[in-house]
Amino acid sequence: MTTEENDPTINDEFELRVFSRRLGRELALTIQRTGAGWFVPTPLKPNGGLCDRWCSPHLYELLRFAGIEYPDNVGRRLYWLWEQASEKGLNHEAVQQGIDDIAKWINSTDQNALVTGFWEGVA
Repeated sequence: MTTEENDPTINDEFELRVFSRRLGRELALTIQRTGAGWFVPTPLKPNGGLCDRWCSPHLYELLRFAGIEYPDNVGRRLYWLWEQASEKGLNHEAVQQGIDDIAKWINSTDQNALVTGFWEGVA
């Protein structure tokens, strides 16, 4: 069992910055690393929602709500990051760098999503 002593980012908050074309602005989503997974505040649940280590289900609900396309296996990366933080005792900056890399991946996926022709204005 991990403890805060050897897993220093339990209960730390991180910022996942993603751009929403639908909303026309960047969103700064706060996610908190918990002992069980992640905690993600959502508009539908003002107090947020506890997610598993894949950040499911609330992160994906929030991304869909904002009209943001994301990679199918983004949950696998979030799970891996959570595990690395636990096993290696990553500090806050290292976990935030991982979150930043995941945000870049989400933004890249969304920017390359099919949105022209029929899909214009829908996505």
